[in-house]
Amino acid sequence: MGHGIAQVSAMSGYNVVLRDIEQQFLDKAMEKIRWSLEKLVSKEKISKQESDNILGRIKTIVDLKEAVSQADLVIEAVPEIMDLKKKVYAELDQVANKNTVFASNTSTLPITEIANTTSRPERFIGIHFFNPPQLMKLVEVIPGQKTGQDILNLTVDYVKSVKKEPVICKKDVPGFIVNRLFIPMVHEACWLKQRENLKMEEIDSAVKFNLGFPMGIFELADFTGMDVIHKATIELQIRDKKVIFPHPDVEKLYNEKKFGQKSGEGFYKYSDEKYERVQLDETHDLVLQVKEINKLFSNNDYIELFNKIKSNLNKEEIEMLNNPIDNHSYTISDISYTINQEVLEYYESHITVNFLLFVINEVLYKCDYMFYIEFTDELIICDVSPKEGRKFNVYVCLGQNEINLGPVTYVGKL
Repeated sequence: MGHGIAQVSAMSGYNVVLRDIEQQFLDKAMEKIRWSLEKLVSKEKISKQESDNILGRIKTIVDLKEAVSQADLVIEAVPEIMDLKKKVYAELDQVANKNTVFASNTSTLPITEIANTTSRPERFIGIHFFNPPQLMKLVEVIPGQKTGQDILNLTVDYVKSVKKEPVICKKDVPGFIVNRLFIPMVHEACWLKQRENLKMEEIDSAVKFNLGFPMGIFELADFTGMDVIHKATIELQIRDKKVIFPHPDVEKLYNEKKFGQKSGEGFYKYSDEKYERVQLDETHDLVLQVKEINKLFSNNDYIELFNKIKSNLNKEEIEMLNNPIDNHSYTISDISYTINQEVLEYYESHITVNFLLFVINEVLYKCDYMFYIEFTDELIICDVSPKEGRKFNVYVCLGQNEINLGPVTYVGKL
C-alpha cells in the first residue's frame, strides 16, 4: 500500500520520501513501482521520460529522523495493529517538525485514539487509500475529534491533487464508510458459498457482471489482504458487534498466512505478487440466471407482485408490513404461506440469485444481524446461527425492491 501511495503522489509532482525499517523492503517497494510505471509506458499512458521523472522524485531512506526532516505531510501505512501504530507515532512525534501533518492510512482503527497518542491531535487525520492506490479512485478522509478544519481542507486538497475522489467520513465509526460495508460483505459471500455450494468464481462473476462491481468480492478481498480483513473483522467485532457475523474461512486463511495477492494465495492462487486479475466469466450459470430474471421482470412487475402478496394479507399483517414495530413479535405462518405460493411461482429455480441479491441489499442498507429467507417447500427464516426466540426485522428482496415483513420471532421451520 505504501509504495502505491508514494507512486500516485510522485506522479502528481510531489517529492516523496519512502521509508521502511529495512532497505530490502524499500528495494522491493521500488521494484513494484518500476513495474507499475513500465505497464503505464507499455500502454502509452505515460512516456518513458515521464516514468524516469516520477522515479526521480522518490527517495528511499531507512532513518526515520532523516526521512521526515522536511516533510509537510507524513502518511503512515504500517500493519493494522494499534500498539504498533502508537509506537510508530510516539517515535515520529519526537523527530518530525511541529507543523508536519500526520495522516494514518488505517482502514478500521479509530483515528481519535491514534491521534491522542501524539502531541498534535489537531494536526492528525485519516487518509484511507484503497488497494491498489494506482487504480482505485476513492480515498476516505477521516477527521478525529480534535482535527482542525484547516487540516481537513488541506487533506481534501491533497487527495484531489493526486487525482483521487475524497469522501469525508464525518464520524469516526468502526470501518469508516467502505469497510463497514465491505468487510461484512466478504463474510456474507463466504456464508453464501457454503450454504448454496457455489464456486467463488460464480459469486464473483455475478457480482461483477450483474451488480456492476468493478471486481468480485473474493477477488477484492485478495487484493485488500486477508491480514487487513481479519484485523478489520476483529475491530468491528470489538467496537460494533451487530455489524458483522464472521465466517471461519477468513480467520483460517489468516492463520495459514494466505493473505491473498501479496502472499501468492488467499481465496485464489496467484502466479506472482503483481496485480494479477482473476479470470471471471459472464457465462457462469449464476450470471445467466440473473440476466434471465432481468429480462423477465421490470420494476413494475416486482411492484405488481408485491401488491399481489399484500392483497392476500389480513388487516393486522398489512399494518405490520407498512408500520413495523420494533418490540412486536409473532409467528408468521400465514404470511410465509402467502409469500411461498406467490414467489415460488417465479423464483423456485432461482433461489441462489434471490439470496445473493438479498445479501447485498442487507449488507448495504441494514448492516444488522445477517439472516436470510429461503424459499423451499417450507419457508425458513434464520440467520447464520439461528436461535429460537430471537427477533428479526425480516425483508424479502426481489431485484431492487423489498418487502418489509416487520419484526418476527424465529420459530424454526413453519
